Amino acid sequence: MRPIITLVSMATTLCAQPQAVGVFGQIGPVPTQVGRAAILPAPGRGPMQPPPPPEHSDCAIDGYVVNSVTGEPIPRAQVSLSGAYGQQATRADNSGRWGFTNVACAPVQVMGSRPGFLTNTGGFVMAAAMRPVTLVSGSPVHDFKVQLIPQSVVTGKVLDDQGDPVMNAQVSALTPRVVEGRRIWQPAHTGITNDIGEFRLAGLASATYVICVQGNSNPMQVNHGDATVMGESCYPGPVEGGAGSGMELPAGRDTRVDFTLHPIPAVHVRGVITDLPKNQHVGISLVRRGAIGGQGNVHPAMVNPEGKFDIAGVPSGAYLLQTDYFEAGKRLTARVPVDVGSADVEGITVHLEPGFTVSGNVRIESASGATAPALQSLGIHLAATEPMIGGGRIEWAKDSPSFTFNDVSPGVFRLEMFGQGKYFIKSAMLGGRDISREAIPITQSAGPIEVVISDDSGTVEAQVSGPDDQPTTSWLLLLRDGRAARTVHVGADGHAKIAGLAPGDYRAYAWNDVQQVEYANPDWMQQNGRAGVPVTIAAGQTAQITLKQQIAPAR
Repeated sequence: MRPIITLVSMATTLCAQPQAVGVFGQIGPVPTQVGRAAILPAPGRGPMQPPPPPEHSDCAIDGYVVNSVTGEPIPRAQVSLSGAYGQQATRADNSGRWGFTNVACAPVQVMGSRPGFLTNTGGFVMAAAMRPVTLVSGSPVHDFKVQLIPQSVVTGKVLDDQGDPVMNAQVSALTPRVVEGRRIWQPAHTGITNDIGEFRLAGLASATYVICVQGNSNPMQVNHGDATVMGESCYPGPVEGGAGSGMELPAGRDTRVDFTLHPIPAVHVRGVITDLPKNQHVGISLVRRGAIGGQGNVHPAMVNPEGKFDIAGVPSGAYLLQTDYFEAGKRLTARVPVDVGSADVEGITVHLEPGFTVSGNVRIESASGATAPALQSLGIHLAATEPMIGGGRIEWAKDSPSFTFNDVSPGVFRLEMFGQGKYFIKSAMLGGRDISREAIPITQSAGPIEVVISDDSGTVEAQVSGPDDQPTTSWLLLLRDGRAARTVHVGADGHAKIAGLAPGDYRAYAWNDVQQVEYANPDWMQQNGRAGVPVTIAAGQTAQITLKQQIAPAR
């Protein structure tokens, strides 16, 4: 049975909702005046030097709170005013009006909140709310509009093929996000059906979603003797179909999606763990991999004293069978890919093995003769290309430029280094391959990785303009070997500078929203990324480039 979907205008919310942050900056009429606000202590993360006393404390600001979609006033919204001299808070009246008087004349931030409106939308609303407003003595700010974005809500009911409600089914709202240049589905919100099979997912931002329901939300309670288990379903389409499988969820709307789940064969995944420590309890689990980036369903199971395990009720799909065990400070681990179809998967042998060691040496070349940084500060690490793979912990040798990565799990890795000013990894050779330029498989103890770090880096300066040929804010993205080498924000003057770049050939782009750029997707780049500018970075030199901002297609 096909799920039913209905769009309903947003009405009064039924239960407590997430708080909201307001977007502001427009001016309108003022109907009334609101009373004095309470003064709260300013938030802080540690001891700080207090600012000098303000020159004037007679400033004032007033305004109103509205729904960003309908433009209607929002009554009784919470409004806060914060800055270097503390924080004040008040509540808007029934017409959405608020105001502050006798406050310090200084830059401040205005934020609003109300149940039923969003806290943020991927950081956008929060960033907008952090824009400063400067209060000046003798010039009160009037009619300051705070806009709150209404939440989207998905409700529905889950029934079985006999029309009975399915209790404790897990319902997830998945939205596509770009991670390391690839768009994958990630959970935005999850919930559980109640005793009559109903669910409600609130606090969703306007975006593309796939709603998925899993009948067996607690696989540990699956009866191993059952011939069938409750299946799972996604609407409008499967996550394997990409972003085109999703539906657009408008801001401030209730969307209803009902599901009918059908029984499927209770597929078992059975096997044994070898070298299991005696009298120890070890857990094992199947984790969904692929289209949802390791964020999918998890099917756990216990291992009996003989090392045998039986994971029941597994839907078809691609999984990673994984287990970890810590003994005397050492980690024993196993990762086994498993593909599940309509038949039981039998006879899997899992070898529980200790993490291995990868060693390396560092040589620092300095073209300027500058004092080399402390090796421990370099931030060298093994970055795995797959989630849930351990790159190990680094340990530096005493009085020696050598290191080891301990407790490394088998996987595909690249050697990377956190930003260290002008220093960069010039090369990192392992087995004749440069592991800083390409990811390579490492399945057992290896090394040494011969790492050369240099300070003879180059710089790029970019000037970005919009369609009107005027400077504009943007994001500067540098790609090298198909990977994001650096990403920086470009200010309102359109100028950006990136130092500490390894010499070589890059391609530069200016995007309005770098979080939508699928640079690791060749088809996407062929369609949307042709406007990149090639740039060659030379040692000790600065390359000058000009770029036109590109608009990344939103999903």
